[in-house]
Amino acid sequence: SSRLFMSSASSSSSSTSPDDDRAKESLLSELASLTSSFEGTALMIERSRGSYERRMESYRRRVESYERELKETRFEIESVEYESTQMDGVVDELRAAFAEAERTLSESRVSRDEKEYLAERIEDESERIESSELTAARKEMSDAKKSSEELDSEVARAERIVETLRSDLERMESDATDEENEASKRRDDAEEALARERDELMMEAERLDDEYRRSEEDLIALRAHQNEQLVALENRLDVEKASLAALLSEHESTRTRKWDLVRIRFENKGRLWGTERDDMIVERELLSREIEEMHAELEVTEMKEEELALKYEALTQARAGLKEREEEWTTERNELAARIDALSSAEKHVYDLRAKLESIESSLYSSTAAFESSASSSIERTGVLRSRIDGMESSEEDDVASHSSVLRTIESNFAAERSTWETRRADLGVDRVDLNNDLESLREKLERATGEGKEPTASSEAILHLRSKIDEAKKARSDDSIRWEKERSALEEQRDILVETANSLEEWETRSEAVRVEIEAFEKESDAWKEEWNGLVDKRDELEKTREELNSVGDARDVRFKKTRDEIEVTKTTLENDRIEWERERDDLRGEKISFAGRVRELRGAEADVRSARAELRRYATECDRESRKWTEREDGLRKRLTATEEEVDSFLQFEEEEGRLNEDIATSRTNFEKERSKWEEDRSAILADKVSLLKTCARLGEIEAEGERLRLTLETLERKRDTVWEKERFALESSHLDLMRRMEASRKESDSAREKLRRDAERETIDAAAGIIMERTRMVQNAEGKIREREDRIRSMEGRLEA
Repeated sequence: SSRLFMSSASSSSSSTSPDDDRAKESLLSELASLTSSFEGTALMIERSRGSYERRMESYRRRVESYERELKETRFEIESVEYESTQMDGVVDELRAAFAEAERTLSESRVSRDEKEYLAERIEDESERIESSELTAARKEMSDAKKSSEELDSEVARAERIVETLRSDLERMESDATDEENEASKRRDDAEEALARERDELMMEAERLDDEYRRSEEDLIALRAHQNEQLVALENRLDVEKASLAALLSEHESTRTRKWDLVRIRFENKGRLWGTERDDMIVERELLSREIEEMHAELEVTEMKEEELALKYEALTQARAGLKEREEEWTTERNELAARIDALSSAEKHVYDLRAKLESIESSLYSSTAAFESSASSSIERTGVLRSRIDGMESSEEDDVASHSSVLRTIESNFAAERSTWETRRADLGVDRVDLNNDLESLREKLERATGEGKEPTASSEAILHLRSKIDEAKKARSDDSIRWEKERSALEEQRDILVETANSLEEWETRSEAVRVEIEAFEKESDAWKEEWNGLVDKRDELEKTREELNSVGDARDVRFKKTRDEIEVTKTTLENDRIEWERERDDLRGEKISFAGRVRELRGAEADVRSARAELRRYATECDRESRKWTEREDGLRKRLTATEEEVDSFLQFEEEEGRLNEDIATSRTNFEKERSKWEEDRSAILADKVSLLKTCARLGEIEAEGERLRLTLETLERKRDTVWEKERFALESSHLDLMRRMEASRKESDSAREKLRRDAERETIDAAAGIIMERTRMVQNAEGKIREREDRIRSMEGRLEA
């Protein structure tokens, strides 16, 4: 617009007055100054951004230096604490040695007093014994004096050792106190330095935020000043327009007073001025339109400053959502493929079921034929059974009723025949009793006749006749019993066949009901698939909306500026949280140190306890090193996060290329989705036709659920076993510890008894024997500690196996 204005002004300068030229030049200069002020404002904004980025870089360097100093200070604190712990161990060792030396000294003093008392007794007794015993007594007295002198020398040496140990102990305690004071002073200085550095960093961050807010306020003020300049420029344009209109009217009035020849030229000039006036009006409209556009751009820029961050977050979420949706599409595609495979296997299963149904039908037909063949033994039973079989084909209830009636008929016939057989057997029993009675009477008569010497008469023939009759009756009874048994077994077989037929019919009805339930379940699942398809369509619409939102993302530099500030806030919060966590861990370590010192004080008095304390110190040093490495890894992770954040901010400048690729991916995904949809529509008819195919899938899901339940139960069992093993091991460890304490108490009692024995038998035993007992007790304690360590190692290995 400025170039158009300048061209129009230069085209009309040949026919205007010098005042008009000066006015136009002043307008052009004002427009140029306004343009240069805009450019200056842009440069100032760029410089402020560059200075802010430099301050951010210096802030990052200061944060890195702060992290290095924090790491060095933490290492120094840990080294001081480790040295203090070692010094505590040395002090405890010296205290244990001092106590042992004092105990030995006291025992030596007691032995010396006893020997002096013995020498005095010997001297008193030497005056009253005979001359033959005087020499032996003197010899014993000299030996006692020698041993007393040796004990005195040993006591003096022990006292010197005790004094030396006491001086060393006092020196070590003073050194330890100095070291602890120095360590606490260094730790306090480090904490104060860290607090000052943190406060300085917080003040620097607040100052940077204030500068950023001031720069934003300066920018707003500059925009307001520019708006005021634009309004002033518009007012001056209106004034110049009025002056130009006055000049035009003056030229027209002057032109009317000229002669006619000059009037033509002035009319031409008037037309030229009219053209220029139109151009100026167009120029003013263009300027006003540009001013409005600048106002709109300023408002849009301010709105973008607020919306770009939200859009970037939406973009990130949309990317994540696209990845998730792609994964969902892949999963759904795999599920569809699995379902197709399941459909094919289910179709095979349906064919198997149909074959089984045909075999069941054939078995039913064969059983019906067998039933008819078995029923041919009796005309009446055959007619009844055939009528019931025809009724079974027409209705299942009539069939069951017919079977029950047939069973009742068979049972009634069997009961009648059984009652007849029972009656006949009773009659035969009565006949047998009568015949036996007759036979007995005849046998008596025969014996009497034989005894009298008479020959058998007709009575013997009657007896033979009766015997033949009895044999015939027995034979007939056995034949009847055999025949009755055969008829009863045949009736029982028929009853069993009828019962099996009724059970098979009930089983077939149960299976048909189960198939009907499965078909209904498949129809419900088909409806669920339809709803799932509608959900996929909704997801596609959401993807379209997301893509439209992504297309509206603009400039990324302001987003980078704001995101960098958010990352700085997150970094400050992370550093503050790390400091709080470090202080908490430091307090925990101090508490562990105090508890460990108490444990060392409890375990002093034996060399094995000192060794275990040293092993505990080494483990504590290893844990401290591990914690230091962990803190180093966490600091490296924080630095990597800062680097990754910067790289992500830098990579955001390539968003347009990524947006293009994203649009291509969306188009590809849409094409694939349409292909999958067409394929799914083609397969849907086959899926609906094979509803029964989901039986295998449902069974497989049930098996999977059962397997999961079994695994859960197995896991609970393993956990219970682990808890049981742990309780057993803990109980064994506690029992071993109690055993160790009892053994230590027993050894202490033994040492006391040894000292008592030493006092009783001072001439036969020396301090070396007591030292041997103490060494033996020390070895016992060491063996017990070794067993405890072995059990702890076994428990740890068992816990590792259980966790694996």
